[in-house]
Amino acid sequence: MIARGTEAAPPSPFTPEQQRRFDEGFEWAVNKYPPERRKSALLAVLHLAQDQLGWLPESAMAYVGARLVWIADLLPDDMEPAIRTLMEMGSAAIEKTLEGAEARESA
Repeated sequence: MIARGTEAAPPSPFTPEQQRRFDEGFEWAVNKYPPERRKSALLAVLHLAQDQLGWLPESAMAYVGARLVWIADLLPDDMEPAIRTLMEMGSAAIEKTLEGAEARESA
């Protein structure tokens, strides 16, 4: 599978015990929805984070958002070859454009 947003996730705002409870609740909340609707768990998971911390700091919102994006923005395996081809074509077009711009600047 190809995932978007693979940059490092924000650090967890939870203590180890809070993290354990959050992870259990996260899995339960996310698995209530079919794979194509996983982002629907957002409010339930934000509420869970608030329950663990007593409030909902921005760091917790960023952490929850990163966790949900990671699980929700995955391409189905059968689409990978077509998407890979399109990404390679796009990368080649960008590279060609940049090389042309560099050549014009050096002339």
